[in-house]
Amino acid sequence: MMAIELIRRANNDLKTVLFEVSTDNKTYIPVGKVDFGTNNPKHTLMTNIPTTKARYLKCIVTESNRPPSSAIAEVYVKGL
Repeated sequence: MMAIELIRRANNDLKTVLFEVSTDNKTYIPVGKVDFGTNNPKHTLMTNIPTTKARYLKCIVTESNRPPSSAIAEVYVKGL
């Protein structure tokens, strides 16, 4: 099992992020998402994903608590 850890900035703008992976940077498949919700004080969330062979990771911000603003501070892929 692998995991993707996402840390958002202290402003709480970021709400939902979808993660997709690819081996060729053309065809992406969704592998997980994190949802901080509206009033969540946490700045770090982690989602478990199946062990996946990939070269590229795409982080797609799908929702913001203060549209159109949002910010990702750090992203870690664990379990490689």
